[in-house]
Amino acid sequence: MYGVYKKSPGGVKEYIRVFENEIDAADFCDQHGWELRDENGFLWELDYQEV
Repeated sequence: MYGVYKKSPGGVKEYIRVFENEIDAADFCDQHGWELRDENGFLWELDYQEV
């Protein structure tokens, strides 16, 4: 399984989704441009790793 997480430049890391396959996790990140803007306007970097 692969967990997609958002991370800040300051080192905060929070998992947001889990996928069965690596390709699905990578596709999710690709679809979002490897970034996620939250409800407060903060821009997070997206990445994934095996969990």
